[in-house]
Amino acid sequence: MNKHHHVTRGMMPRLAAYAAAPVAAAAIAAAAGVPAASAAPGRAVLRVPCTASTFDVFSATAGEVCYEGTGTALLNIPNVYRITTGVNTGSIRVAPIAPPVKVIPFRPHQTIAFPLAQRVRLITLTITST
Repeated sequence: MNKHHHVTRGMMPRLAAYAAAPVAAAAIAAAAGVPAASAAPGRAVLRVPCTASTFDVFSATAGEVCYEGTGTALLNIPNVYRITTGVNTGSIRVAPIAPPVKVIPFRPHQTIAFPLAQRVRLITLTITST
């Protein structure tokens, strides 16, 4: 028995979105997992006093919060408007008030800025080298 399924033009974008979703999820997971897996052994990522070499997070809610070490830290810092990376390399995961979650790689002496209106929340920090 030979059945034919007809796909309308309206169904094509939905089918493409369904097909792309697992690929996108795998890419995000891989991007988030690579830095964590490659993090050098050493001190865990910890909150520390701010210096020129620390990873500094500026939040309208939490103020200035700084980190150093290697590895991954799960954070929950709301209303982030600027990050300075100090001497650190790695990646961050941020979640605006509306998804999707973004993975942003960073390198030393970089400034990452977000419009305060986006209400970005820093949820994960991975530092792979200092």
